[in-house]
Amino acid sequence: MLKLDAYEMRRILRLSLARNELQLAELMRKVFNLDLEQWPEEKLLTHTRRGMDHAIAHNLTTMQDITQFLVMRHRFGERFDEFPAVRQFLARTDLPTEGRIELMMLTLPPAIWAVVQRRTPSGPSAPICTGFPA
Repeated sequence: MLKLDAYEMRRILRLSLARNELQLAELMRKVFNLDLEQWPEEKLLTHTRRGMDHAIAHNLTTMQDITQFLVMRHRFGERFDEFPAVRQFLARTDLPTEGRIELMMLTLPPAIWAVVQRRTPSGPSAPICTGFPA
């Protein structure tokens, strides 16, 4: 039986998500009413790709979690996952594989989210060197 390591599983997930990049980017445009002038298609697509890479690096594996992760990047800032409480939660290995983002939203107190919104550094997150094809 063929057994894939974690890197190979993430690579396969990223390749399968590549088919949905444009749809996810357009969903973010629609949900957040993103202006085409401020968010031209290529900028939004790059932002979406980088977000998908970050979501996969945090071991998010379901379309629901990845989509919610992208929503949070627009709501709180692209680097919201660098905030210590968020980073610690996303690093947990004792959580179910589905519904992790929803669980995080319900588990971390509202005061934490207020701080995340105020203190998330501006600007784009660093690209993650995954070795995955874009």
